[in-house]
Amino acid sequence: MLAERVIGFTHEDLTKNAVRTVQTRSGTTRKIAFSNEDYWRLNKSGVVVAHVEWLEPAAWVAVDDEDILWPRKFAEQVCIIDGCEGLAHPAEQDKLHMCLQMNFGPDDTR
Repeated sequence: MLAERVIGFTHEDLTKNAVRTVQTRSGTTRKIAFSNEDYWRLNKSGVVVAHVEWLEPAAWVAVDDEDILWPRKFAEQVCIIDGCEGLAHPAEQDKLHMCLQMNFGPDDTR
């Protein structure tokens, strides 16, 4: 079941647990945590990308109703669903199902 596989993350995960590598003005790199200000400056795709870069999952999918600001390199992992229709519409369910199959392999329970 899909609900069992959904993993949600919050503001606290990035600001209290995640560590990222940043480049300093001198050209070196160092590891730092996300500050509250860093988090609130991110758009929703930035929050997902930060989690992906932090956790490095083997496979993942994001569902969104906007395609704005998603990095092109994640096109196969982002399933854009019509915001008015939502996942209640069969065509949108099919779109999500296809995206899940592309990223996680065939579903033998459907």
